[in-house]
Amino acid sequence: MSRTVALALMLIVLPVASALAAGVDSPFGSHLPCDDALLKLGREAGVAWTRSHDYWTPFYWTPTQPEPDKWVWQDEQVAKVRGYGYEILGMLGQPPAWASEQAAVDAAGPHGYVAQYATYNLPAWENYVYQTVSHYRGQVRHWEIWNEPNIRMFFSPDPNPALYFVLLERAYKAAKRADPNCVILAPCPSTIDLEWVESLLRLGLPRVCDVISVHAYAAYPGLGLPERIEALKALLHRYACDKPVWITEVGYGTPDDKVGDPEAESEKANHHMHLNLIAWSHGVERIFAYPFCGGTGGFVRDDNKQPLALFYAYRNLTRLLDGARPEAILSENPELWAYLFTRGSTAIAALWAENPMRVEVPAGVPQVQVVERDGASRSARTRDGWLSLTLGPTPVYLVGVNGERMRALERCRVEPAYQRVIGDTSIEVIVAVTNPTDAPLPVEVRPVGLEPWQVDPTAIGARLAPQERREFSFKLRAPAPEAVPSSVETRLYADDRPTALTARRAALDFDVASAGARLARVRATVDVADDNGFIRDWLLSGPFDNSDRKGLDRVYEPEQALAGPYQTLEGLQPWRHFHTNDVLGLVDLGQFYGRRDSVCAFALCYLHSPTQQAAELRVGRNDEMAVFLGGKEVWRKAGGRMVIPDDDTIAITLPAGTTPLLLKVCNWARDWGFCARLTAPGGKPLTNVRVTLAPEG
Repeated sequence: MSRTVALALMLIVLPVASALAAGVDSPFGSHLPCDDALLKLGREAGVAWTRSHDYWTPFYWTPTQPEPDKWVWQDEQVAKVRGYGYEILGMLGQPPAWASEQAAVDAAGPHGYVAQYATYNLPAWENYVYQTVSHYRGQVRHWEIWNEPNIRMFFSPDPNPALYFVLLERAYKAAKRADPNCVILAPCPSTIDLEWVESLLRLGLPRVCDVISVHAYAAYPGLGLPERIEALKALLHRYACDKPVWITEVGYGTPDDKVGDPEAESEKANHHMHLNLIAWSHGVERIFAYPFCGGTGGFVRDDNKQPLALFYAYRNLTRLLDGARPEAILSENPELWAYLFTRGSTAIAALWAENPMRVEVPAGVPQVQVVERDGASRSARTRDGWLSLTLGPTPVYLVGVNGERMRALERCRVEPAYQRVIGDTSIEVIVAVTNPTDAPLPVEVRPVGLEPWQVDPTAIGARLAPQERREFSFKLRAPAPEAVPSSVETRLYADDRPTALTARRAALDFDVASAGARLARVRATVDVADDNGFIRDWLLSGPFDNSDRKGLDRVYEPEQALAGPYQTLEGLQPWRHFHTNDVLGLVDLGQFYGRRDSVCAFALCYLHSPTQQAAELRVGRNDEMAVFLGGKEVWRKAGGRMVIPDDDTIAITLPAGTTPLLLKVCNWARDWGFCARLTAPGGKPLTNVRVTLAPEG
């Protein structure tokens, strides 16, 4: 029997990893309450770790030592969680009022959060850590020091790397005295915050922790997650820090009114699968999803504990890959994502595409098992070892592939670098190809299936030196504007979530071959028209102080008079013009003003309508927003949020003539921005309204 046939037979009988077999070496974690039904569901989903934050908090200082001479131990709860087979990541921090610099104040957030103040009571802090780790020795071995000390919500009055390092060093020494075999995690920033991590590396972080922990909010698949992880690894290497990396919290929720909506829940499940597969493949050892049950981001519903799409997707992921190891990153170009894993002698590939596309996969065997995201599977025959698949954002797993043949995808990396519109019907597409190997690589790049476009040239050949990246330019012309295809299978994305928007797009396929053998087929999508109504030009004013997070309610000068300049945190500032080229109209205020926490800014434009008419303003915001039309507030929304186009729809009436539109955008921490588009009721572009930066137009 040939080896390839043996592989094909083996994939049919591949056993799945038992949900109850997961343990300390499993990468799969979450945040679970101490609830029998949910703990049982978590184990069924393959969750092996639970982190004691928000939904179960037995180890934090406040509940553990509410008074100087009172200790409260949760042995029964810990025994229950351990009895279900979970490994526990215990959280240490959140000092009680008696040991804090200042009593916790200003309730805010979905869990009744209060601003958590740091402590200068070092003897009490050290004693709390020692007593807690000592008491739970044998039950809890892994401990994380403080939650998100890089932001004011958890380390008031201001995040302070030097103070945090002192607390971490004291905690590390106390914990090791209590349990020499314990594992200490730090520095736990709210994002992959390189500035925070480096400030602690300079102070000596590697000698006071065993694992580098980060949270991965604001760095999502397709929007910088691989790059941020690699940048973190490079930073650690620069400081000779060889500690493993864990992502101890990351989540992604549906819109508030979409919990249980099949499409929204499917998008959430896809996002989590992408994140786990990418992070694990880039060397992250553990990933803790947030939460298991709660808010809009859970595996199960809050109200009835019924599993959602994420539950089934996660269960399938753990059954396929718990006990496996990452082997190769096969493709991470803007269209095609592909990763290779092995479990025992079986190779498993995970693939998806950001937009629907047909791909040819070098499976290298006569037959493979195709497993869908939620576990449905089928056997598929290949043609000469190549498997033809239609991919989209939902991951697909190929079980029993030939790992060496799959690495053909790794031999070159293809990325649609950028596109340039020339007139109404002509564009230039530039595709970049990288040779990641240590040997020269002859390649030919050939666009295929581009009717009705005229293409020049029809193919480009080159010999790429080791590690060389080269751009290949193709000029395309459509015979008439109406011949430019409107996408019916591609939707625009924001934060890895498909919106309801479509763009007039050309779908361009490129074959990359070497020595006559095709290495990859990649689809580039290029925007050839802009008819979605996004407002791309704004006058900006700011930044204004929001350190108390009351900026949404506070009245600033631009709300009283539109004629600047205004006194801002950067002194007296006039209105300044900002233009965005982003396809979804994103105005990145963090880029414009520099990364800032707890600030507000204003965006102004003028709407010129020939008649009074009904309209809609559709916005995405990070974080809080108020909308003023004609000098009157017409809408506001509080609370943290990511920028998602059309996240909120505001019904407005445009009077005839010129009307100023003013947006107030208030930031809590890190990412900061918005997008806005003006439409007719129902979402179609409002074509008879002009948008200008001056009242006279």
